[in-house]
Amino acid sequence: MSWCSKQNQMNNLTAMDTIVSDVMIQFVLLENWSRGCNISQTGLTDFNIVCFIKGNSNLKFADFRNFTSRLSSNIKLDLFVICDNDQIRFPWPFRADKLNRIYIKNCIIKDYLTEFKNSLIDSIPDTIKYLQIENVTIIYNVRELYDSLSKANSSLTKTAECGPENAYSIIQRRTRDIFEDIHNASHFTDFFNVLTDHSHYFNIQKRTCMYNNLEVFELSGMKNLEKSSIDKIVYTDIADNLKILNFSGNGIYNSLHKLQGWRLRFPRMEYLDFSDNNIKSLPFIRDYGRHKRD
Repeated sequence: MSWCSKQNQMNNLTAMDTIVSDVMIQFVLLENWSRGCNISQTGLTDFNIVCFIKGNSNLKFADFRNFTSRLSSNIKLDLFVICDNDQIRFPWPFRADKLNRIYIKNCIIKDYLTEFKNSLIDSIPDTIKYLQIENVTIIYNVRELYDSLSKANSSLTKTAECGPENAYSIIQRRTRDIFEDIHNASHFTDFFNVLTDHSHYFNIQKRTCMYNNLEVFELSGMKNLEKSSIDKIVYTDIADNLKILNFSGNGIYNSLHKLQGWRLRFPRMEYLDFSDNNIKSLPFIRDYGRHKRD
């Protein structure tokens, strides 16, 4: 190896050490995060952040997003947040540059709806490849819900509607919703009218989400799963590479008829799960023949 090659290699290593050091320093500056979370390097530019939340942590996703925006462009972060039924402030769809994976379990999420119409979130790179939320309680307040509903000339952002379009796996398992102040609905004179009109405007304004990588999509164990959540992935969105579709344990009655053309909509489908629901009959599902696979 020539002297120049050795020098270049040493310079590259020095630059990489600087980048790694910068990640660690920037994370320490996140006081609420660095107190309850550990960061570790898992690859040359890959890092795991693991948080065990107990007590009043006041963990805010906005702080994490600011942290990621200051990092070198080649950094990749996997975030794991496990709570003891404690609160975190994480607005959907958890968009942060360089975030590759997010896993949230046993947490109480507040501020979930607060970015549904924030157009600035659309400008943040969509880097999430794996998203999983498990055994989570989402707490709403009436003001947040009112502001997040689809209205005339006030639609959701594409980011809020679609979530991570570049993901390989999207799993939401055993989540539930709670209102902390439903008694305040009377303060909004048109609240129930807006709530009634939400589905109408959402259907008019909805976009087709392009899940080109998506292989696993699961919404399970949700007793209050909305019909529109099933309709959208089945009828509107594009997910040609989807292999696993799981709507188990939702107490749904009449959604299987929506999948009569599933062989055309999902040519790579391998596993379809509607178990533990209230489905009493199966519709006729046409066999369109075997589809060619790569």
